[in-house]
Amino acid sequence: MSSEVFWRSPQVAGLVTVFAFFNSGIPLFFAVLDTLATPASLGIMLGLFVGKQIGVFGATWLGVRLGLAQLPYAAGWWHIYGVALIAGIGFTMSLFIAGLAFSDPETFRSARLSVVAGSLVSALLGAAVLWWAHHRRNKVTASEVEPFP
Repeated sequence: MSSEVFWRSPQVAGLVTVFAFFNSGIPLFFAVLDTLATPASLGIMLGLFVGKQIGVFGATWLGVRLGLAQLPYAAGWWHIYGVALIAGIGFTMSLFIAGLAFSDPETFRSARLSVVAGSLVSALLGAAVLWWAHHRRNKVTASEVEPFP
């Protein structure tokens, strides 16, 4: 097996994700979950989950409506929405910015947990929407597909 094939395997992608999680320094006990209700934590989670959806989906929709872009072949609006959800996965830059923004260790710890929570929700819902869109697309003919917006 060549090293190129090794680095493309799904197992390696899982290992990188696990490494990123443990490298974030988040304590693994349930008492820390109450920190997710702070205003900073809610803002981070909503920014990753809602903000990325609005930005990616809105820019794509606007580009298609203005004639600046077109949807990829065999992709529908549900596929674009799934990708917009997936865009909410934002470990590296979000953790970097949180480190610059919060000097208080407790607030920074809360921010790290919020980044993981927002990214996890985005990943799970994005994967579910993309799975559903793929299976829905395979069950109907092209003439039966209705546009999303």
